[in-house]
Amino acid sequence: MKTKAFLLSFLLVIPLATASVNITSWINTTGDVNFDTTIITNGSVNVTIDGTNIPNEFEKTWNYIHSHEEIWTKHRNLDWLVRHITSAINWILGQEEPNDWDKEIGYQLTRAFVTRYEYEQLLLQNQYLEWRIEALERAMDSVAQEAYCKAKIEMMFKYNFTSVECGNTTYHRVNPEDFVGYSVVGIEPL
Repeated sequence: MKTKAFLLSFLLVIPLATASVNITSWINTTGDVNFDTTIITNGSVNVTIDGTNIPNEFEKTWNYIHSHEEIWTKHRNLDWLVRHITSAINWILGQEEPNDWDKEIGYQLTRAFVTRYEYEQLLLQNQYLEWRIEALERAMDSVAQEAYCKAKIEMMFKYNFTSVECGNTTYHRVNPEDFVGYSVVGIEPL
């Protein structure tokens, strides 16, 4: 505790210095080291960690990337990436149905840009809507089963579903050319 207090008081005095400052610290630990500092200077900053000059390494990395940038991007067009991201955003907005690749991009974008609170609120709203639909289905099934079944079959055609269930019967949408005069086939379990 004394060491922490000393280091804290030492670090509080340093920002008041107007001349060059040298800070040397030695830490020996088997755990993690978290160091957060802000340095505002008109001069240069030199940081060395385990014998490695960090600003120098950043500059070497930047120079390497910059020297290879033209080679890496030559004859490459990023229009395909823009198309995938646009498709993913349109899917998020409910404007189109994308392929699996675009859906994955959409999921990642949603995770990156939607806060956890907003996401949890949407999940709760979705669960609430599922409960309401289940309650309405039970009520409609017990009050007006035939009208409810007819409405489900109409929705099957309107939204191009392949089948719907009414009670113990599953109604399948079939090609009218296969069954002349029929567009729905009901199959009851044995």
